[in-house]
Amino acid sequence: MKYVMKKLHACLIAGALAAATAGAEDASASSPPISTTSTTTRIYAPGSREAASIHSWIRNNSPGYGPWVPGAEVKVTISTASSGPATRTAAEANSSVPLPAKGSPGQAIGIAQANATGGRESWSYTWVTGEDAAAFWQLTAYDYKKGDTDPGMISASTSPR
Repeated sequence: MKYVMKKLHACLIAGALAAATAGAEDASASSPPISTTSTTTRIYAPGSREAASIHSWIRNNSPGYGPWVPGAEVKVTISTASSGPATRTAAEANSSVPLPAKGSPGQAIGIAQANATGGRESWSYTWVTGEDAAAFWQLTAYDYKKGDTDPGMISASTSPR
């Protein structure tokens, strides 16, 4: 009887472990892929070739909100969301200057500049893909402050498109 109980106990433990392992495999097979966000930030000197290229990109993608702050250092942050493993090549391709003409779903660009007199300006863009295959960089936020002599602010939450 003692032998039968030990054998039964061993079978029950083995069965429980098998069920738990099968459940874990099933859960991992049906769980969504891991999503990651890659973020790159770069800073460019006032008047540099890169800053001029960034200003041109802003004017092309949001004509009503062109740069106003003179002599400003420009900070660019590009974030790319993806599911599954991120590749270094994709992150590098999306962090170049001039800024990318095209994006990918979930990609965002933030541009901020500030000068020594307190003037500051920032733009936020998101890559948008429409139903009719139209895709573009959508201006989602804009902020402007002239400087210490003029504390007035101008803000917009949507693009003029």
